[in-house]
Amino acid sequence: MPVVRRLEAKFKQPATGALTSRASAEPMRLAALSEELARKGRALLEVNIEVLDASGAATLTASVEWFLSITK
Repeated sequence: MPVVRRLEAKFKQPATGALTSRASAEPMRLAALSEELARKGRALLEVNIEVLDASGAATLTASVEWFLSITK
C-alpha cells in the first residue's frame, strides 16, 4: 500500500504548450526495494519528478517520498 509521506515541489516558470513529465528513482534504491519489503514489510522510496513544457524548459520539479507497506 503506497502512501505519500512527503512532497516538495518547486514551480520554475509558467508553462507554454503541451506538457510532458519524467519520473526517476535511484537505481540502487530500486534494486534493494523488493528485498527490504520482503524482509521488513515496509520501505521508503523517493521519486524525483520534472515537468517540461513544449520548449523543453522545466516548469516544475518535485520530490515525493513514498511509504510502502505490504498489507496482509
